[in-house]
Amino acid sequence: MIRLQPRNKTQLFVEADDHIIGVVSRSSVKPYISGEGEQVLNNRLLPELKQMIESFTWDRLLNYLARREHTEAECRQYLTRYRTSGEIAEKLLQKALKMRYVSDERAAEMFISAMVRQAKPEVVIRGKLHEKGISEPIIESAIARFLTRETVNELCLNAVRKAVRRFRQLPESEKFDKIMTALYRQGFDYYDVKDLVLEKLKEVNEEV
Repeated sequence: MIRLQPRNKTQLFVEADDHIIGVVSRSSVKPYISGEGEQVLNNRLLPELKQMIESFTWDRLLNYLARREHTEAECRQYLTRYRTSGEIAEKLLQKALKMRYVSDERAAEMFISAMVRQAKPEVVIRGKLHEKGISEPIIESAIARFLTRETVNELCLNAVRKAVRRFRQLPESEKFDKIMTALYRQGFDYYDVKDLVLEKLKEVNEEV
């Protein structure tokens, strides 16, 4: 038998063979139910209910993707909110990938661009891309194209400028260590920024 269990006021979980396979809107199954509690339906309705689940979940997935770029792994995680069966989830994800609504390559490029604007170092960017479930080959390709040596140098320079401005009022004996500690905590390598920090501190001192 098929059971429909309330998820909230407008949605119902669909359970088949003692396993929840997804969610449908209450309005879509209104002709088959009565009352507000758990409903029991005949197994012959399973194919139709699966179509309803696909339609409902596809709409939710499109809304999710419309907010911002998401990776395939993020989409898989999102579908678990609706306890979508593996069969249906895979079908919808493959559809989204085929239509280019989901692209890990595009997501990586857009994320790197955003992180560069925030002056995030490469180690932080790589870590965030891994957190998003993007594969190593895609990360390496995107890093190579969008995080050039010139870009990395500019990131370091911008971060150093901000740190020097932040600590410029400190005594000379404390400035360097404070700046280097702050940059290290942000993810910058000591040897990538050391000379830049010394150079900028020299410029500040010459301005005084």
